[in-house]
Amino acid sequence: MAVAVVDPRGTAAVWCVCRGSASGGERDDPDPHHRVRGVQRERECVTVSQSNTGDRAGYDPMFEVMVWNACRCAVRAVRLRFEGFASSVPVDPRLFRRAGRDYLVADGRRIEPGADARFRYA
Repeated sequence: MAVAVVDPRGTAAVWCVCRGSASGGERDDPDPHHRVRGVQRERECVTVSQSNTGDRAGYDPMFEVMVWNACRCAVRAVRLRFEGFASSVPVDPRLFRRAGRDYLVADGRRIEPGADARFRYA
């Protein structure tokens, strides 16, 4: 299943809440909520992986999705585009929920550097 990290406008960007320029410079940015733009930078900041847990929900295999923040600063309001997503078991909406065309991860809260947000589905 293809997954894309998107912002609310669908522009494949991630909100970054650190100091410095979007290109990684060390200058003080007057807006600490600057946007990290561009697909290449976004891929460097947030990694999405999916693995089969080996468990089953009835006849359906269980999967765990991990959204990992590889950036040096926190990210927030991470949205995934999960075309055709369906689960035979309930997914905690605080971890992953529908938000328009996309899905909001971790209720939009900050994911600190090196931390991850995870959810399971079947």
